[in-house]
Parts: sequence; C-alpha cells; structure tokens
Amino acid sequence: MGPYLITHPNFVPSSKTLSQEEEAQVPWGVIRLEFHDEQTEFTPISPRSRNAADAAVQSGYTVARQNCLRCHGPESQEHLKGKLTWDGIALFASQAPQNFAAYVRNPKALSKEAQMPGNPNYDDATIAALIAYFRTFISPAQR
Repeated sequence: MGPYLITHPNFVPSSKTLSQEEEAQVPWGVIRLEFHDEQTEFTPISPRSRNAADAAVQSGYTVARQNCLRCHGPESQEHLKGKLTWDGIALFASQAPQNFAAYVRNPKALSKEAQMPGNPNYDDATIAALIAYFRTFISPAQR
C-alpha cells in the first residue's frame, strides 16, 4: 500500500494540475508507518521515455502520484489495494484509451465490482495527461 505523503489535519490544497486539485492523502488500511526517501519511492514510477519532460507527461505524473499511487503501484510493491499494477494501468491506458477514460471517471459503470472511486471531475486534458504519462511505461511494440 502507498507510498503516501502524510497530510496534516488542517490540510489546504497547495496545487492544481489540470482539473485535479491536490487532495488530502488519507491512507487506506494502514497498519504501520515506514519512512522512506521520497526520491527513492518515486523513481519506479517516474516517466520512462524520451518525452518524459513533456508538459502533458509531467502533468499526468503529478496526478498519478497524488491519486493513483494511493492504491496502485509498481509490481515491486506488495499488498496493493488496486488490482492493476502500474504496468497494467499503462497497458490499459495505451491500448484502450477511451475505456481507460470512462473507467477513471466512473469505474462502476464499466464494472459493478469496481472499488475504485470515480473521478468525474477529470476533464479531457487531465485524462489525456494521464494517458500520455502511462504510455511512457509501454514499449513501442505494445502501443
């Protein structure tokens, strides 16, 4: 689970990336706290392609780090709440972008068993940024 950045009880958003306003980081199912270096934790989910510095990719990375990472992560993490790992999300976003967008906005509309909360406030630019970011994890042959 996680990693999480611990949020102060009097949290006030300090940033907004496209349509995603920074949210309080409220961990799910926490049974212990471990403190790690932020750079070490984020390196496995840093964009991985030559277009990693593109504005859309960086915006998608920010949104994914603030929201998706709460339940999903790289395969190296154990006990993830989300069923898809980072690479699984990358395949989904790359191979079925319309379905990915629909699922991110309203998961229960596509799967009644979905536990993921919907993000109906994500505009097209936010979804496009997430797709651009997750595509950096896909080899050209998989696209």
